[in-house]
Amino acid sequence: MLRIARELASGESNRQGRPRQSDLKTAVNRPYYALFHTLAIMAADSATGKGARTKKDPAWAHTARALDHRTAREQCQRIARQGLMSTGAVYFAQTFAGCRP
Repeated sequence: MLRIARELASGESNRQGRPRQSDLKTAVNRPYYALFHTLAIMAADSATGKGARTKKDPAWAHTARALDHRTAREQCQRIARQGLMSTGAVYFAQTFAGCRP
């Protein structure tokens, strides 16, 4: 997702050599969705275990799909404000909360 976002933003995918407006919009959205999918995977792993992912466990898939965008953003904003988690978690929360699809 991130590689494609870079290509779209740079205009590499366009013959004219400069990005179209629709490419720029997609390039902005892709990092957000990459973070969102990472968050969904981490939540499902935490709830059901990483082994469930490799077995395609229905509980893992259901948990990963159940994550709500608004709730995720609100919780990440809370984590970013409080800063009570590890540095990596706070950085992820700040980054995700700052992204807008």
